Amino acid sequence: MQVPPSYAPNPHPAKRIILVVVPIAVVLAVAVGATLYLARQEATRLAFTYSVELELNGTGIARVSLPIPTDPRFLAGLAIAPLSSVFGLNESGAEPSLDVTFDDTTWLNATWRGAGTFEPQDDMNLTRTDPNTTTCQTCVTEIALAGLLGNVTSVQIRMFVSWSDPCWLHVWRFQGWVQPGVHTYNSRWGTAVC
Repeated sequence: MQVPPSYAPNPHPAKRIILVVVPIAVVLAVAVGATLYLARQEATRLAFTYSVELELNGTGIARVSLPIPTDPRFLAGLAIAPLSSVFGLNESGAEPSLDVTFDDTTWLNATWRGAGTFEPQDDMNLTRTDPNTTTCQTCVTEIALAGLLGNVTSVQIRMFVSWSDPCWLHVWRFQGWVQPGVHTYNSRWGTAVC
């Protein structure tokens, strides 16, 4: 006796097409969705940096009042070195400032990372300085210096503040020697776009 060969019946040609096309379409849809999601995440990645170096001219203890971002979340992780230096928020003027008391070269640094968009007039601004505009090459910034003890004749300040996303960088810079008292100094805003 002969056993007939075992075989699966051939599906109808339309069913064969569906069995091939549907899995390919699902894989493509998932791949496109993941790519779009990752591209959106990359496009909304934001970064902020606040960096300051203070150097005494003379000896003693000084306190300097610096401009700060108008959005307080950006300074949440502010760090200072050396630990003998201290900082605090000063809200006694028309606009708040960061008061730093120090007796040796001091560095402050804060970074923030997030997602979303920056609003130019709300997020990308500093207190005690002219508004952020790309046309302001010599903006005015108010900085105060008080010698608390000893013979501090001036302080050299190097500040760099930036806001960025994957396609642009908005920066504010100040570098100069600050004299005792409250004075205005020239600073710069700038923008680079890809």
